[in-house]
Amino acid sequence: MSKEAEKLRERKIFNNYEIAKLGDKVWCEYYPSSITSICGWRVHAIGKRLSSAWYDYGARNFIGNKNDTIAFNLAIRLCSRLTGQSEWVLSPFGGFVSIVTALKVGFKITKRVKLS
Repeated sequence: MSKEAEKLRERKIFNNYEIAKLGDKVWCEYYPSSITSICGWRVHAIGKRLSSAWYDYGARNFIGNKNDTIAFNLAIRLCSRLTGQSEWVLSPFGGFVSIVTALKVGFKITKRVKLS
């Protein structure tokens, strides 16, 4: 586990949901395939239902592997439409949150994605 994740855990922040609820309430993360789901980038918005399918738990899925730039870009663009933010950063827990949320929570920024 990274030092940044350890610092957040000391503050009782254990995952991307808890980071997002302190900011603009939207995040995106990759889910590998399992018995019950297919792999892809998933966008979550606290308090909003982005999908009507019960098995998506309200999140919007973009099917593709972790290196699929099309699925990733679609997911980040949806995040941007939901928040109005164009810059996204990698959280210590592996998902992407807006730079505004990252600065508010106060973790070290290691990777940025900026939409043009």
